[in-house]
Amino acid sequence: MFFILLVSAIVELLILKSKKLALAYVLIAIGGPFVEVMAVYFGAWQYTLPTFIGIPVWLIPAWGNAGIIAISVYKSITKFFKK
Repeated sequence: MFFILLVSAIVELLILKSKKLALAYVLIAIGGPFVEVMAVYFGAWQYTLPTFIGIPVWLIPAWGNAGIIAISVYKSITKFFKK
């Protein structure tokens, strides 16, 4: 799953050709899992099969993908309502 999510992110970023979105992907892919690790550490929840410091490794690209999708949707909605 990790590689599928990573490849999909790379393809999406290549199609969109945005350095800002690429930076957002990296920051969200780091920040989201960091918050998850902290939540697991402090006992908010746990994963049954953690593979990387208490979380599944596939969460890293999943957070990045979710972030750039959310940004793209936000941009589309705001563009639509500006007309």
